[in-house]
Amino acid sequence: MQIVCPSCGSAYSLTPEQLGAGRMLRCAKCREVWHAAPAEAGAMAADIQDAAEIPPSSREQAHEAALSASVEAPLSAPAPKRGRASRAAKPASRARAKRVRLTPVHAAAALLVAAVASGVGFRTSIVRLLPQTARLYAAIGMPVNLRGLEFAGLRSELLIDKDQAVLLVEGEIMGVAPTAEVPKVTVSLRGPEGREIYAWTSEAARTTLAKGESTTFKARLASPPADGREVVVRFAEAETRTSAH
Repeated sequence: MQIVCPSCGSAYSLTPEQLGAGRMLRCAKCREVWHAAPAEAGAMAADIQDAAEIPPSSREQAHEAALSASVEAPLSAPAPKRGRASRAAKPASRARAKRVRLTPVHAAAALLVAAVASGVGFRTSIVRLLPQTARLYAAIGMPVNLRGLEFAGLRSELLIDKDQAVLLVEGEIMGVAPTAEVPKVTVSLRGPEGREIYAWTSEAARTTLAKGESTTFKARLASPPADGREVVVRFAEAETRTSAH
């Protein structure tokens, strides 16, 4: 099938399969762009010479141009206008783009994972901001010491003083923060089942400690319960110290 450029008259040979129902073509010689349909191609073919009568040089030029036309056509079609389908897809995209609302515990866990993964490890600051993360840190073997104090050298002993049994509990308190206030020390006595049966408090020798400093405490209990099996030492809550004054 012969196709003729409407601008410069260059002729090209295309098969019906290449032309199909019609396509956009570009002339390899003058770069003219036009739409060619089978009916128009047939009308043009009636007005041109038979391919055998075309001089060799013209046939080679036509063949080269036809190859160029087959490579360059069809032209890229303009982008289709957005229809209902594309507009309908927007709400779904927006829905997927919405942020997932996290509960405080989930947010704390995410924050903890981010801190550990990044190697920053501002554990004390994070736990002060989100106390529920303390258990998460403890679960992975990274407990957080908010007080900045640690016990050391704890020991308990049952003595006889003037025919009376006396339980003596003593130890050291070490400062591990730049500065820390030393609260009272709570000593509790637990029975065989681990239930607390008695508790009392004792004051340390110093009320504040800097990092690397230490102080001592000593707690005595006269006539301790006979069923006591375990001694537990912990720092008293802030309100315990306040109520004592």
